[in-house]
Amino acid sequence: MATSPPTTALPTTLQLPSDIGIGNVTIGGYIACVMAKYTLHYARHHPKMQHQVDLRSAVVQFYRPVFPTKSMTMTLREVSIGKGWSTLRVESFQGDKLTTSGDLVVTNFSNEGVTLQTGWRPSPEPKPIDLTKLETDSHPDWISYHCAFYPDGFQRGHSYAKAFIPRTPRREATFVEQWIEPGWDCHPQGSLTNEMIQFIVEMPLPVQEDLFPPIEGKPSTGSIAATLEFAEALEEDGSKALKARVVNVSLTLSTEIKQRLPSEGVRWLYLRNECKRILNGRMDMEVLLFDEKMDLIAISHQTAFLIPPASKIQKL
Repeated sequence: MATSPPTTALPTTLQLPSDIGIGNVTIGGYIACVMAKYTLHYARHHPKMQHQVDLRSAVVQFYRPVFPTKSMTMTLREVSIGKGWSTLRVESFQGDKLTTSGDLVVTNFSNEGVTLQTGWRPSPEPKPIDLTKLETDSHPDWISYHCAFYPDGFQRGHSYAKAFIPRTPRREATFVEQWIEPGWDCHPQGSLTNEMIQFIVEMPLPVQEDLFPPIEGKPSTGSIAATLEFAEALEEDGSKALKARVVNVSLTLSTEIKQRLPSEGVRWLYLRNECKRILNGRMDMEVLLFDEKMDLIAISHQTAFLIPPASKIQKL
């Protein structure tokens, strides 16, 4: 009689890096990426899922903050194994406390199926851009902002992405837009890859900061106005200490990946982050991710709660 494959994976324990964080807390998008890597590793060694090499979607829920000062243990169990796609559930713990859980769907983007052109385009459409001028930071319409890295800085994790924002923001827009490239060598070729997508979609500038009035005549740290000032400053770039009114605490991160980026990755990605409503501290976000040709790569929906920045320093 044939032996059935195991329906769970052996737990794996890892020590999280301290530099991919906000305050004392590890960035949630990074945790989601680690869970996806664990899932795809399991699928690659499973006799019925070896061909399912792509993450199709992930719904990740965060129950409590994850601290890099403690090791994190992940467990995995099979929810559904299919020919076209499979669903696996991953849970992460610190000590005996459940911190994060995720339902992840793996598939193979090379599988053939119905393809139709819908004609959808983001509205308003992104302005035409010359990426060669971004390379030299000489574009007349876009300016770069790259967080300095300090071991004790509040926004250490944001150093991994270099952002370009409009020099003149759209007045009519209800969203924040930016082009990004790797801030450091995130990949052997210094490129952005599929395994980073959940980290990337949680990294846009905080849209809520543009809705606050100035503080003593100064815009909040995360606002477009403040970022424009930081982009032109030589010393104070806002990364050492956060002066924003609030920060996001992710409750859920749902990401649907539409297509596979080249295996060697890409240098540029375009993000558009829109919030529909903020009520009693509850906030929603939709992040659209496009490649250099403005092909849609991923759609992410997030629910978050807004808290004072000091709470990211304290042990929640």
